[in-house]
Amino acid sequence: NAENVCFAIVLYTACDEGKAKQDIELKPRARQNVLFEHGFMCSKLGRDHVVALLSDRVEQPGDLNGVVYVELDNGGAWQFKIANEMKAVGLNVDLNKIKL
Repeated sequence: NAENVCFAIVLYTACDEGKAKQDIELKPRARQNVLFEHGFMCSKLGRDHVVALLSDRVEQPGDLNGVVYVELDNGGAWQFKIANEMKAVGLNVDLNKIKL
């Protein structure tokens, strides 16, 4: 299905836990396949056409620094942030159609 898209939203949810060797506590992380798919979409579409939507407290991967991360908030501001990123790359997005 990746052949038919011009923009991607990658959803990072706390499905896994992990830590650096020197850390003591586990931290919520997205599954490894999500990171792979994020990188794949960045390669296919360009970083400016991919946004990562992070649920509460999910760790941002260090290997994908420089990409747009948007926090999933309960107020719905994330919808406007993503819409604005889509508009920035030339997609026709009507902000008036966003329902909070």
